[in-house]
Amino acid sequence: MLLTAEPIHFFFDNEHPEFLSKGQFVKKLQQYGNQHHFSSIEEPQQLFLAIYQNLAFKYAETFDKLAGSAPFTKLYLFGGGSKSHFLTQLTANLTQTTIEVCYSENSALGNALAQFLAIKAIKNREELVTLVTENYQPISFFPEVSTPFEQTYINYKQFMRRNINELS
Repeated sequence: MLLTAEPIHFFFDNEHPEFLSKGQFVKKLQQYGNQHHFSSIEEPQQLFLAIYQNLAFKYAETFDKLAGSAPFTKLYLFGGGSKSHFLTQLTANLTQTTIEVCYSENSALGNALAQFLAIKAIKNREELVTLVTENYQPISFFPEVSTPFEQTYINYKQFMRRNINELS
């Protein structure tokens, strides 16, 4: 359903302390939307779209900052968010970078591998990468043109710049 959705004009910083605290996330998001004169998000599809779209925008914004110092050809994504094809494809589109989705439980796997690396059971980073890529084949998401979302991403960045003091 989200794969064919049009972008929604509803922007928020998912790292804002208001959204990180427990309890009533949807209510907080709706109040925030009212405060900023965004359209109401009542339907589950609108809620998911607003959340995933803003996550992808945050990923793209962070990627842009990191890529400024060194260009990337691939981005590896793992953890729970990587289970969403919509989020992953949108991130690939916005960054114009191939996304490699690894094992969805890579957070736990990464922790275990870091421990093995620390105790020298795995010799170096190259051995670690080889071990993971040989045993957990990634799924590739290739960038596509997504003009409506690209324009909405520009609007998101403008909104964030205008509201930086309030969002900090």
